[in-house]
Amino acid sequence: MFQRLDVDSIAYGEWELGTWNIQPWHEGPDLYALWEPCRAKDSTIEPYASVALSCAQSLARLHAQGWAHGDVQPAHFIIGPDDTHLIDLALAHGQPVPPSYDFPYRGCLVHYEAPEISRSVLERGVAEPTPAADIYALSLFHHRSELARCRARTAWMRAVIRVVEHRS
Repeated sequence: MFQRLDVDSIAYGEWELGTWNIQPWHEGPDLYALWEPCRAKDSTIEPYASVALSCAQSLARLHAQGWAHGDVQPAHFIIGPDDTHLIDLALAHGQPVPPSYDFPYRGCLVHYEAPEISRSVLERGVAEPTPAADIYALSLFHHRSELARCRARTAWMRAVIRVVEHRS
């Protein structure tokens, strides 16, 4: 997959027990840690709209290359000083990969799994990760962070909540 993404500073290969890869370290907190203060009871701290946008843009870049992440969760967005990095592409699907690297997708962290993914895994044992399911997962975390604060919602969060509630 890394070869298909044309990512710099990545090393990967095979050994007798499977595959391996080495990726660069990205400085910064993950999205979950960064928004922890926003979720505190009676918090008056707003989630940063710019951070939400940077996460969406990072995910959109992956989608534009024909991939679905397949395991979107707040710990997989590293908020760096200059960019947001989307990490842990182990479950990504989309472009052709050699058969020896391909495997059935059996879902992700259920807290962020889109209903259609859960349904498919329960009915057939496998699913096909999609950009729509990735967006659902990212929106769901924003939704949960906002609900935890129990405060008036901002306009951008109301739009995200409408999308999430419509799909649930």
